Amino acid sequence: MSENNKLIFLDVDATLYSKEQRLVPESTIKAIHEAQENGHKVLINTGRPLVYFEKEILDIGCDGYLCSNGVHILLDGETIYHKTVPETVVEQIKRICVENNIYGTFEGENVLISAIIMLTFIHIMDL
Repeated sequence: MSENNKLIFLDVDATLYSKEQRLVPESTIKAIHEAQENGHKVLINTGRPLVYFEKEILDIGCDGYLCSNGVHILLDGETIYHKTVPETVVEQIKRICVENNIYGTFEGENVLISAIIMLTFIHIMDL
């Protein structure tokens, strides 16, 4: 990437992608591709884990994704950063959720589990 090329970061929900219409506007896709043709890198920056992206978003062909608020970063199809929570901490969080009937979400590279559902499978699944 040259000094004149830029990194362009795009949000997903209610900006790039409309859940109601289930689409990314064609004009947006065209603008993204034009930016890429001009040597710029276009990345999605979102709180979502990658597993929670709609096909329409992935089909755009962005250069990278900053997922789960930056703890999983992919660039040109390769994971360049992935921060995980130590298993002992995950176990503590699970225990606290169960003991206090707390609703929450556990996210992983390939999974997004609601704590209510997770509590049913707490002894089956190994997060």
